[in-house]
Amino acid sequence: MIPRIGVDPAQRFVVLGSVGSRSVEIYPKRYWTRNSWRPTLRADLRPTPTGSVLTGTISYPRSLKIFTVLWLSVVAAGMLAAVITSLALLLSGDREDGLASLGAGAFLIVMLAFGSLSVALGNAGGRADEAYLRAWVQQLIG
Repeated sequence: MIPRIGVDPAQRFVVLGSVGSRSVEIYPKRYWTRNSWRPTLRADLRPTPTGSVLTGTISYPRSLKIFTVLWLSVVAAGMLAAVITSLALLLSGDREDGLASLGAGAFLIVMLAFGSLSVALGNAGGRADEAYLRAWVQQLIG
């Protein structure tokens, strides 16, 4: 189980993750919402004579980035292949198979549009979550 680090009922957020003696990995989560595109702060804590220095980045999970690129690439390649095949069949006079291939290309265009829209909406939610996480950390460390 991931411990709750901070709760902000007014904003409907909870900050989850882990804080160790030398590292931090936290992310915001909205109540009643699921977003795979949630930003995560991965940082190192370095002790100094006057306290600690937090150095890290806020980004999306690497596995999500890889999956998204692969999924969109496969769909785009399939769409391109279907359109090229359709054009070749139509130009060679095979109207029936050409139109069937064009239909497959149209379906893949819809899948590509759906995937792109999903990424855009997830990113939009992720930007709001990132802004909240930055403000939360800034308030915490002063």
